[in-house]
Amino acid sequence: MPKLSSGRHIGITAERLADLARQYEETGGPTELERAQGIEDLKPFIDVLYFHAATPIKAPKAATGSKLLSELTPYPSGFTLATIEEEMRSWPEDDREAFNAFLRRSDIIDLLKSAFSRVLNAQVARKLKTGAEPTKDDAMKAVVAFMLSDKSGMFTDDDPDSDA
Repeated sequence: MPKLSSGRHIGITAERLADLARQYEETGGPTELERAQGIEDLKPFIDVLYFHAATPIKAPKAATGSKLLSELTPYPSGFTLATIEEEMRSWPEDDREAFNAFLRRSDIIDLLKSAFSRVLNAQVARKLKTGAEPTKDDAMKAVVAFMLSDKSGMFTDDDPDSDA
């Protein structure tokens, strides 16, 4: 969650997408997930969060003396990764750059890859639940989902012995 130069804290969440993927696997809806072929297709389901200060609480004296602590609480911005660009046009350049840098962080890329992997798994599982014969495309989706969710590093290009 970066703090932008304007003071705003911002983040993203894929929770709604994970819920929709579970729903799709069970019921076949929403059909938008059936057609998802890449991260771009998932942007409408990745929510942008803003943060505000929670109610201040008195900290234990041992930790901070008698100062009040204030934590940040996320709330929906009303935007998704598909719709935030229009809003960002009104932001200062520094804020736009900071948010774009946030989206390029490895932990955020991992979150997006994990979300896409979940959708691919739901697509394959849904097809199997309906009794449809899996296709080569389904097999490829399963392999891609596995590669995206692989934590061993086996399928990344971070190999120090690589010529790349």
